[in-house]
Amino acid sequence: VLVLGVADSHCKFIHASAGCPGAVSCAEMLRNSALQRDIQNGVILNTPSRVINGNVVKPLIVSNSSFDLSSWLMTPYAPTPNVTPSQSSFNAALSSAREKIVQAFGLLRGRWRCLLETLKEDTLRVPTTVIACCVLHNMCIDLGDDAPVEPVVTQDDLELFDEDGDDWPAMEDQGKELREKIRNYLDTYGY
Repeated sequence: VLVLGVADSHCKFIHASAGCPGAVSCAEMLRNSALQRDIQNGVILNTPSRVINGNVVKPLIVSNSSFDLSSWLMTPYAPTPNVTPSQSSFNAALSSAREKIVQAFGLLRGRWRCLLETLKEDTLRVPTTVIACCVLHNMCIDLGDDAPVEPVVTQDDLELFDEDGDDWPAMEDQGKELREKIRNYLDTYGY
């Protein structure tokens, strides 16, 4: 079962969905999700916006290469022999920004150790169990739970590039343009 999650700067899940079989790609799961529908319909990711070199930039989701580049989801430049130092720096900044979701999933698995192995329950109940763990995780953060939690981070969490994908996901022209604008901004002002 795949789990799709978006976390804020406090490692709190602001979106989580589970239930697609592992044979579905991450990009396909997102394309069919309520998250993508809500973003495309303007329900979420509208404010706050920031002006970067004269361009209004709304909030973005940062991701690894498993997902489609778009005007609301930033992915890294492909690690080709032609990647420029500027593109490598952008990838490093993107990887740094991804740390919160990596930490959120690590804390989730650390708090709810049942998620470390195959759940011993009916397959149809697994998505409910995973989402319940996400809700409880958020409650722990909201209530200031100070119980020690050893995060469990997997290699998949850390990967910026999806080596197992058949090919690179789609890239929307607006996403490419925005990524270039952000890269140019970072080249000028750093991150």
